[in-house]
Amino acid sequence: MVCSREINLEYPEKIDTEEFSISLTLNDFPDDNYDVKIDFLSNGKRITKISDPISGYKSTYYFISDAIKSGNNQASFNFKITEEYNGKSDIEVKIRDSKDKTFSFKGYATEMSFSEIIEETNKENDENVDENKVDNDKKTDKNNNENAQDKQIENRQENSTTLILQEQFSNNNEIIHLKSSPQDIKNQEDKQKIVVVKSKDNKIKEYSLYGFTLFLIFILALLITKKI
Repeated sequence: MVCSREINLEYPEKIDTEEFSISLTLNDFPDDNYDVKIDFLSNGKRITKISDPISGYKSTYYFISDAIKSGNNQASFNFKITEEYNGKSDIEVKIRDSKDKTFSFKGYATEMSFSEIIEETNKENDENVDENKVDNDKKTDKNNNENAQDKQIENRQENSTTLILQEQFSNNNEIIHLKSSPQDIKNQEDKQKIVVVKSKDNKIKEYSLYGFTLFLIFILALLITKKI
């Protein structure tokens, strides 16, 4: 017995909201787990995303795994419009069973109009741009203030370094004034040499005087001896 597999697809005749839902029913399908893929196409281009219970909204290029489980033949799907479009949209449905056999269904269409949604989206984007601009201005002001503070700290450090160098230079000058010059040191060494030389001369004179005295005593002793 050959089963004629069919589907019932319930969807709005005209879609003018960003988000919408449709209902899918499988007829004459064996009891099984089925993956479902539903595309809304404009000249072959996908213009919606489908909500996946696991990963959230994603491209309708992908199947929703186990969208219709064994023991059930019906499921609802949520969509979100992603492209600005006014006109007819083709709907294509693919059903894939647990053996990876795929069944395709075409010939469905609906009218879509969601330019207002795009305008609202643009408005939100403009608001986000303004908010980002304000945030950037705040960040710029904060960076400028931080740079100014860093500059002040750097200037203080430079001034402190200059003062330290000046103090060190002043101290070095004082030390230089306190120290004797090389000429003074040489003069002191010459004075010490002169003193040493003078000391030697004095000793020689003293020794000569002692010797002369002893000589006189010796002569005097001889004279006394001869008289006796």
